[in-house]
Amino acid sequence: MPLLQISRVACVALIVVAACDDNKPKASTTSSAATTAGDDPELKAFIAKKAAESLAEVEAALAKGTPRLNDCIDMVSIADFKAAAPQVAAKLERLCTYDVPMKMLSTGIATAETARAAKPDEITLAECNEPELLMAAEELETKGTLDDPGRALIARLETACPLLAKVRKTRTERTK
Repeated sequence: MPLLQISRVACVALIVVAACDDNKPKASTTSSAATTAGDDPELKAFIAKKAAESLAEVEAALAKGTPRLNDCIDMVSIADFKAAAPQVAAKLERLCTYDVPMKMLSTGIATAETARAAKPDEITLAECNEPELLMAAEELETKGTLDDPGRALIARLETACPLLAKVRKTRTERTK
């Protein structure tokens, strides 16, 4: 089959699939667990238990001094957690949107500053090539939890890691 004919067949197939897709019922934009948790005590208890487990895991990571944003993976279920266990959810949300990124930044910055002091003329430092430092700073900014101590940490990070500062600036300009 010639290439042009294959392209036409693929195009027609795509149009048919797209047309058929419009006939499918649309999924709800609200979480099904959040909307039914209040009606089902078993489901609500399950979600509350999961929220408590998530909170315990994040608290343990913070206590060890080695939290990562991955520790907060269950934040995708925060709406469900709020419906089933509002106090636990509020604490988890605070830890994941402020305490974890702040601890990550303070630990990473201390390492980067030590490396910068040892190699002041080095353009790039391995200690600055930590994507989670960038993600922690962005977490504070995007979740609305950036405060003066957070700004001070980010300024220190950008001083120790000037290339990271350029990356942050570029990414910020792209999102505007």
